Amino acid sequence: MLHRNPKPFRPTACRDPPNPSLFLLHFQCRLAAPMEVVGELLLSAAFEALFHKLASSDFLTFARQELIHSQLKTWNTQLLNIREVLNDAEDKQITSSSVKLWLSDLNNLAYDMEDILDDFNTEMLRRKLAAQPQETAATSRKVWSLIPTCCKTSFTPILVTFDVSMGSKIKDITDRLDDISKRKAQLGLEKVSGKTNSTWKRTPTTCLFDEPQAHGRDEDKNKILDLLLSDEPLAVIPIIGMGGLGKTTLARIVYNDNAVVKHFSPKAGLCVSDEFDVVKLTKAILSAISPQSSNLDAKDFNQLQVEFSQSLARKRFLLVLDDVWNRNYEDWNNLRSPFSGGAKGSKIIVTTRNTQVSLMMEPSVAYHHSLKPLLYDECKKIVEKCGGLPLAAKVLGGLLRSKLREDEWEDVLNSKMWSLSDTECGIIPALRLSYHHLPVQLKRCFVYCAIFPQDFEFRETELVLLWMAEGLIQVQPSEGNKQMEDLGAEYFRELVSRSFFMQSENGESQFVMHDLINENGESQFVMHDLISDLAKSVAGQQFRHLEDKMGHNKNYINLKDSRHVSYSRSYHEIFKKFETLEEAEKLRAFIALPFYLKHGCYLTRKVSCYLLPKLRYLRVLSMSGYRIKELPNSIRELKHLRYLNLTSTPIGWLPESIGELYNQQALILRGCRSLTLLPVSIRNLVDLRHLDISNTMKLEKMPPCIGNLVNLQTLSRFIVEKDNSSSGIKELKKLSNIRGTLSILGLHNVVNAQDLMDVNVEKLKIKELTLEWGSDIDDPPTQGNEMQVLVYLQPTCNLKKLAISFYVGGTFPSWIGNPSFSQMVQLYLKDCRTCAVLPSLGQLSSFKNLRIEGMSGIRNICVEFYGQSVVSFQSLECLIFLDMLEWEEWCCPSSVDEERSLFPHLRQLIVKKCPNLVRKLPGSLSFLVKLKIEECPKLICPLPQAQFLEELKLRAFNEVVLGRIGFDFKSLATLEIGDCKEVRRLGLENLGGLKAFRGA
Repeated sequence: MLHRNPKPFRPTACRDPPNPSLFLLHFQCRLAAPMEVVGELLLSAAFEALFHKLASSDFLTFARQELIHSQLKTWNTQLLNIREVLNDAEDKQITSSSVKLWLSDLNNLAYDMEDILDDFNTEMLRRKLAAQPQETAATSRKVWSLIPTCCKTSFTPILVTFDVSMGSKIKDITDRLDDISKRKAQLGLEKVSGKTNSTWKRTPTTCLFDEPQAHGRDEDKNKILDLLLSDEPLAVIPIIGMGGLGKTTLARIVYNDNAVVKHFSPKAGLCVSDEFDVVKLTKAILSAISPQSSNLDAKDFNQLQVEFSQSLARKRFLLVLDDVWNRNYEDWNNLRSPFSGGAKGSKIIVTTRNTQVSLMMEPSVAYHHSLKPLLYDECKKIVEKCGGLPLAAKVLGGLLRSKLREDEWEDVLNSKMWSLSDTECGIIPALRLSYHHLPVQLKRCFVYCAIFPQDFEFRETELVLLWMAEGLIQVQPSEGNKQMEDLGAEYFRELVSRSFFMQSENGESQFVMHDLINENGESQFVMHDLISDLAKSVAGQQFRHLEDKMGHNKNYINLKDSRHVSYSRSYHEIFKKFETLEEAEKLRAFIALPFYLKHGCYLTRKVSCYLLPKLRYLRVLSMSGYRIKELPNSIRELKHLRYLNLTSTPIGWLPESIGELYNQQALILRGCRSLTLLPVSIRNLVDLRHLDISNTMKLEKMPPCIGNLVNLQTLSRFIVEKDNSSSGIKELKKLSNIRGTLSILGLHNVVNAQDLMDVNVEKLKIKELTLEWGSDIDDPPTQGNEMQVLVYLQPTCNLKKLAISFYVGGTFPSWIGNPSFSQMVQLYLKDCRTCAVLPSLGQLSSFKNLRIEGMSGIRNICVEFYGQSVVSFQSLECLIFLDMLEWEEWCCPSSVDEERSLFPHLRQLIVKKCPNLVRKLPGSLSFLVKLKIEECPKLICPLPQAQFLEELKLRAFNEVVLGRIGFDFKSLATLEIGDCKEVRRLGLENLGGLKAFRGA
């Protein structure tokens, strides 16, 4: 079987896990007298963060110079001794209130220790920056390591104040740590062995497992076996069903069935997951079916396909593709090309949650196999144990699935968690137990979600940025160059797979927290109420939502011990709402929800000018959606701040003091339409990873030396200035980590196109790219190098969306429309007024949306536009032409067969403000649903044949195009006709399905 990337096909071990039904039957006897328990305080992970800081070589050098090295070494030793008893304390807290209090005090101490170490680290960064010449003040830590010792600075009052302040804090921490250590001995806490999760990785899957046993799937197994062993031509067999139904297990069972083993040779299986990389998949399958293949990495895709085809030639093979999500037909078509050479009877099993994925693979109807939930007889033992709640069964199943040995199942069986009544502590034991067995990293990230109210919808990328700011994501040396954002995404998806998060039903674009666990097209998620309760139970006082009322006093919440607070935004916020936060001086997160709001709300200035400067340990501050026009200079006091969100505020500028927030990771200014200037000091934010300035229309230039922010991954807009070397295109060269969305504006200011050679946009992990020249059409082209500039700006072939505006070259370079851009789904060409020819776009296999606007140099759209493909624009769904003032003719292939091969999946066609267009429209658009023809008075050809057309709008047009609307478009539901005198002749009485008609 396969043991290379992509991940091998799923079971988690070579041995089948113990029978869950038997163990769950035993669990029913385990409920004992109820007792209260507090949530685990995640101290193991907190300690790891402390040890990481204490071990930093830069930090140790700083500590020696501050004469605190010996003290910190003592702290480290004491923490190591305390860590050894955490497993024992975790168990004993269930029955001992003294141990519970000890853990609570230890948790608060860990927070405070992390804060003071962060103080030291911030001061270290400040001194290093102060020691450098002003012109190089902002640079990366790679450069800092070459700078002389940071403490060799002149005597200043700032240093004296810092030293005195730190001395007092160090003494306080030392005294508390001594007390914790003494109480540890008095409580009799001992070192016990326990599970460690510091090296968690998601388990890859494999086809190997011994004597599988699956209950209730015999009928499904036999059906699949009958399909596999039939002597039909090559066939795809999809197994479809929601997550957790056992699709993978069923595929494994039939894969290892004796009859199947004898029937097929070769066999291979692998887990595809959400990365459908055709080249990687081809290599993986080839290495499995042909172990003698060598040097696969050195071969191009064509060589791989040829060798793959030869390996399958005249052989009856079986291939299992597990967990497929990709719906790109071209990807599938490329992968399956070598399969056709196999012998009759070859089969491909595909497991997927998505019916559309299976349909894309074109299986016979007879080969579809939808997996249904197990019947009550097979599930009743699990349901009984989980209190009749399917969610509890699902989450517990996620836990047991990850346990590979019988002794691990015994640990679950004997857990004291089962002795805690859900009527006493409000949490179902199955859910509490599933949380208890989460890897430490996932525990911390999950508990953080207790800051959200129930039913709150959230996005993956937003939550990952919060986790990062709070220090919950630490990349280990063993993980190489992996970025924190990527590791955070893995954590998020693992929590989804374990059913702690579930996709929101309110929209396709976000995630909600499952209550049991408490713009850009990104999915939304939510937690079920019970899971939300679980998160809040574990979090205790540390995570609070202001609207959550506690105790008998419904108007007061004690926030003294809280570290993370959120609240639901109101239209007018007065200070009374935030009075209780004055005592929460060690608050780390202050978040207004929701994160994104279209209309503005009012917030009293007392919050920003009086309250926030007191909250000096804030790491996360989100004030999006408020009508805030400026930030006070006192923002500099928030030295620990890592995440600042001012989305959709009317702020016009940021104070220079923002450059003193040396720990800043994310600065979100999206939709700040009044923002005109970024501070020069932003170059000091050497840890900044995300600068979101999208939709900041008044921002006309970049701050100087922005290229020094080498850790930037998000820079949504880069504005090229004229004759300014500190803000020129060369600055982009230094930002080699940019990913996601990038807009490069002001390209008419590029003097020397050669400067773009080193920028190397092709190596950036860009998914969406906007390229814009000057928007003032009265300005003539200044450099005459536009074509060369566009050549050098060729992006990665993984690009999904491209927009080009105000380009003044005569033609487009060949990379635009090149078939290698197989993931391109959208292209927008706007006001490229000097271009006389459109690029050849018909061969872009995933292309769904094309908008061409203001191309006044286009007179004819010729056959070159369609490319050399047999089927042109095979995936295009929406085609829009706007403001094409000189366009006269739309040339289509002359033969009927060729014309039918154009736009085979087009659903929407809009042609508007094309006053000189005479002819012609495509003759046949079989899947067209929506058609709009407006302000095209010279168009004299008939409308396309479109038997499924539902919406038609015609305005300011030549009535010749009307033809026989009432007879040709019998599926019409909406019809709008403007400026037409001959409506009576349309035969509208034949449109029985017409629901709306508007004529003028």
